[in-house]
Amino acid sequence: SIPQGLWRRSLIDEVMLEDETIVLMLEKLGLTRPEAKAYLAMLKRGTCKSSDITSELKIHQPQLYNLILSLQKKGLAVNPSEF
Repeated sequence: SIPQGLWRRSLIDEVMLEDETIVLMLEKLGLTRPEAKAYLAMLKRGTCKSSDITSELKIHQPQLYNLILSLQKKGLAVNPSEF
């Protein structure tokens, strides 16, 4: 049997590899790497605080704001106040 800590690490590595694959696919579709990472983080979290995403991506609030504006221009994000 696989030791529990090793199994968890393997699962984390697999998830990270999947995320990286998705980021690469999004880049091939025309997103910048930061846009792709922000888009994926928002998709995975759904409704959340911006601080959750900035913490995950290790970026500052103004950077996230600019990424969201860029994604809005590309039709990949919406302003919730528009609903």
